[in-house]
Amino acid sequence: MSQRRMTGWLTAAGFLAASVWAWQVGSDARSPAQQAALARPSSPLVVTAPVTAGPLVDSGTLTGVLTRETTLTVTGPGTRPGVNRQVITKMPVKTGDVVRSGRVVAEVSGRPVIVVPGGFPAYRDIGTGDEGPDVRQFQQALRARYGTPVTGKVDARTVADLRRLYKAIGYPAPTADRAEVPTSSAPVAPDLTPSGGQARPNEHLQIPMGEFFFVPQLPATVSQVPGKVGGDGTGPLVTLTGGAWQLRVHLDPAAERQVETLPKGVKFRLDDDHGAVVRLLGIRAGSREDQRSEPGPQDAESTPSPAADAQADPPTGDREAVFALDKEPVEAAFGQDRNIFIERGRSAPDAVVVPSSALWTAVDQSIRVESVGPDGATSRVTVEVVLSVAGRVAVRPLTGTLPVGAQVIVAKRDGETPR
Repeated sequence: MSQRRMTGWLTAAGFLAASVWAWQVGSDARSPAQQAALARPSSPLVVTAPVTAGPLVDSGTLTGVLTRETTLTVTGPGTRPGVNRQVITKMPVKTGDVVRSGRVVAEVSGRPVIVVPGGFPAYRDIGTGDEGPDVRQFQQALRARYGTPVTGKVDARTVADLRRLYKAIGYPAPTADRAEVPTSSAPVAPDLTPSGGQARPNEHLQIPMGEFFFVPQLPATVSQVPGKVGGDGTGPLVTLTGGAWQLRVHLDPAAERQVETLPKGVKFRLDDDHGAVVRLLGIRAGSREDQRSEPGPQDAESTPSPAADAQADPPTGDREAVFALDKEPVEAAFGQDRNIFIERGRSAPDAVVVPSSALWTAVDQSIRVESVGPDGATSRVTVEVVLSVAGRVAVRPLTGTLPVGAQVIVAKRDGETPR
């Protein structure tokens, strides 16, 4: 063997030995996790998911506060002759009490504040012989209780029935002597001395307007009691709520856009998808308080109609959706938090449901799903999308079948979607 050939052979042998040594070192340098990963068998070529059955429901929830259709704040009477200061001397009601016609809700300077049905506030004192729409309202309030004729004039029968009411609530009827009754409508200090139920010859019934509070709908519920014994008798005494139950949902700008863009025919239910159906009355200007304050002996707030809401221009970010409840919710309480379940769409109970990643668009723009059989064979099914919710899609097969439990391809090993 020549020296040149021998040198080449030794060089090749040395290179091979060096390569084997380098491979051995590299192998020994791998971490246990890397070596375990190399020892595992190869992963499948595709990732699949099972076909499931519906129904698929596109839903959401909004949280609101239970309230009533009408909210009214009972305020104390203004000052009157003979009374230096109006002070709350008794608060006979508490939150949650039901108030019916003739109920005393407060006592101010020893005199009652009486709730009766009526459509507008008292605006003057009324007495024997007075006539007008306010007298008719008094008589209508008394009629349900005593059968008082509605004549529009404070006659002998009206006087007798008013005395009966005052006797029933435990207070003397306010009166004044006839000689003291002026020809004008200026207020007169009433004589509050009990007369034993019998009118004196010169006695004149004189009802101060602050002793009666007219409520459009009775019975009503006491929702707040801001008045305290010893407090200012001209301020808020109690807050009453009445009428149908409602749920008011505060909306931020994003939530308002979602409500405004809900599809026609969307269903709203209280608490869950099996709860009572409720109706969206409209979106209106929000209110940070349950009542508003106005001058005078009576304040009232009623929920505006949707038409009135449309004319309003409320500040951005202070809006609310008002929902009507056709009946009293179970375990309802004024001011309680409750949820509105919104159903935007629902598939059939037996709808075919697949992951959204199983859908792919063919060249002809048709939507297809590729399924894998038990033998590993694949088939392509053209489908129509019925409803898509949070990564799941209800589909209707147009060609082929997609039985429940069948496997559909959602990804390939190389990360590509099916082709």
